[in-house]
Amino acid sequence: MACGSFIVMVANFEQSLYRWAEKLVRHLHCHGVLIAVAKGSSEKKYDLKITRHKELFSLFSHVVFASDDPEVRQGKPCPDVFTVCAKRFPSPLPASPSNVLVFEDASNGVEAAVAAGIPCVLVPDVNLDITKVKDKAAEVLKSLEDFVPEKYGLPTYDVAKALTVVHCSQVMLISRSYLLHHVKVSYYHNH
Repeated sequence: MACGSFIVMVANFEQSLYRWAEKLVRHLHCHGVLIAVAKGSSEKKYDLKITRHKELFSLFSHVVFASDDPEVRQGKPCPDVFTVCAKRFPSPLPASPSNVLVFEDASNGVEAAVAAGIPCVLVPDVNLDITKVKDKAAEVLKSLEDFVPEKYGLPTYDVAKALTVVHCSQVMLISRSYLLHHVKVSYYHNH
């Protein structure tokens, strides 16, 4: 492969971040909510996509790659990737799948989360026809800006906390920001 072709390939894989995802991720992390990625594709593709956001993605508890992980027997819409991801949170594990929440942008991901017994917030890709899955998702949002954490028993946003979130991410180096397009995120909060 020519050098120029490789650069184009990397540029195509590097993704922009979802608007408002950084605020949500840093907020959750600073409040002790564990966050992980359950990805349908390979680690190699993921690494290319996060090239510009390594600090952010270093804050995730763990990442499960459906195509590379021997415990994931079937990809989405089967629940394996979410089930494996939930089991890999550090102790104490979520009490039940209902203590985990998935953010998805695709129909197969919603189907997989529901099959795993995990509530799913759908923030659909603009090209997605949500007709078949909108009633299966716990909620359908136009943007992560519309997400209300306390609706799911998570800490509420407030101005003072938002300032703390920025401080936490810099001092602790363990926070999350924006999510990349097409990166699925699971998180849980122990009550």
